[in-house]
Amino acid sequence: MSKKKPAPLIRPSFIGKNVYLRPLTVNDLESIYIWQQLCEPQSLSCRPCGFTSFDQYVEKFKKGQADSKVNRFAIVEQDENTLVGTVSFFDYNPHNRSAELGVLID
Repeated sequence: MSKKKPAPLIRPSFIGKNVYLRPLTVNDLESIYIWQQLCEPQSLSCRPCGFTSFDQYVEKFKKGQADSKVNRFAIVEQDENTLVGTVSFFDYNPHNRSAELGVLID
């Protein structure tokens, strides 16, 4: 019996050969929390996250969803429909037509 691939919860916004991007959801946060809080490379980031509880992390994410200057996307591997990373666009500056880009890969 073959394992059926689950359908994406949210319609993908960009589809590549091996991965697709979709908006980040609260359901993605457990993996991302582990990546950000427990990984050594996070300490080398120009914007390291302080250590917080998972509940605090979820609340911060929910507050950030209302910020129109931050766009966060899940990077999902197509074959297994598995979260493998995130892409974030933030600090949008319309005057200078610039933004910062953050990428986190498991």
